[in-house]
Amino acid sequence: MPNWVDTSWEVTLPTDKVTRFLNYFLTSDDRDKLRGKFLYRTFIVEESVNVTETSKGISFLSFVSDSAWSLGSIFETGKEDKYGVSRCIGLEDLCKDCDVISLTARGDEPMMCFREFIEYVQGENLCYSSEEVTPWMCEKCHTMGYWEDEDSNADRTICPSCKEKFEEEEDE
Repeated sequence: MPNWVDTSWEVTLPTDKVTRFLNYFLTSDDRDKLRGKFLYRTFIVEESVNVTETSKGISFLSFVSDSAWSLGSIFETGKEDKYGVSRCIGLEDLCKDCDVISLTARGDEPMMCFREFIEYVQGENLCYSSEEVTPWMCEKCHTMGYWEDEDSNADRTICPSCKEKFEEEEDE
């Protein structure tokens, strides 16, 4: 069973290309009935989709997706199905096909403790980076986070959310 990268997307593109863009993402119902081109191992959370027309003919799209193992999956092309047909499109080709103006994606994989970033600006190359992160979780307020998101001088013995002292772990 894979680990999942929970990713927040922000995309600016022509309004008439929004549906086309979203259709490249799998849904939970698509697992057994894949049709057409799609992003490999990446499933959109349909209820998270939000579209706002920012100017005539241009929309801002935000949504969440889950990718198996890593966002690196969406760069893969040429994956063949059991019939030898290649139906995976890479993210850069998807951006070009949908005339994407700009795109940012931030993915978190809390079990393997890494975060991934993708940026795309029309006419430039797709940029990808990742970083390891150190998670924290408070037993009292049940808040979770990463120390990398806190002030670099943060006291790591105190919950950044509720300010309670973390319980000390016992040595085994």
